[in-house]
Amino acid sequence: MRALMLSAVLFLLVSCAAGVPRLREEIPPFVDPPESEASSLLAVELIPFTEGQRGTAASRTMINLPESGFYPVVIGPGGKEVDFSIHELSPFAGMIFYKENLSPGAYILTGFRYFWMSPEDRDALPWEERTFDGRIIHEDQNTKLLKLRRPSVLYLKPGSVMSLGRYSLSYTLQDDQENPFALDRWRYRRVEPFHNHVLQVIRGWYSGSWPAWNARNPERVLK
Repeated sequence: MRALMLSAVLFLLVSCAAGVPRLREEIPPFVDPPESEASSLLAVELIPFTEGQRGTAASRTMINLPESGFYPVVIGPGGKEVDFSIHELSPFAGMIFYKENLSPGAYILTGFRYFWMSPEDRDALPWEERTFDGRIIHEDQNTKLLKLRRPSVLYLKPGSVMSLGRYSLSYTLQDDQENPFALDRWRYRRVEPFHNHVLQVIRGWYSGSWPAWNARNPERVLK
């Protein structure tokens, strides 16, 4: 299934690069409607890529799985970590993390958490647990916080749709047959805390409850 999904996305991205007109719409993920006039939505974009992928279609098609994945670490008001939803198959962006119906206040992105586990440990998981959830750490799952040099800080305004920015990082994995997803080296390539590209992508989502949120989105649709 993973191979089929990646193949479809790669075909679309390669077609775009070859001059075929880009699709103007995509199937957006689920989002709850605003609970009140003061409710806000926060988003952040991550583009992780490994050796040989920089500047290619594959640099934007990684899918989080139990054996290998990334997740933003954002601390909100009261010191509570934000539980994000993930959209990974946008043809116009990297990984999109978003959370709706947040209270206003200061939100701090300290970095991204990398999860990994061995194929043996993954195969030992029950089928219903073989999904990626950056809020749940399995007993056999390893984690490493990829800290930013300077945390990105944002004051989320009431009734708004805002972004913590766009980030790209390169990484390499250890040459280990028993644990091939173990992280070896990593480096942030771009740190753009004020980049609103993700909001431009979201602005083009017209189904479900997205129109209600996009009425609060200050950006224009990505062209």
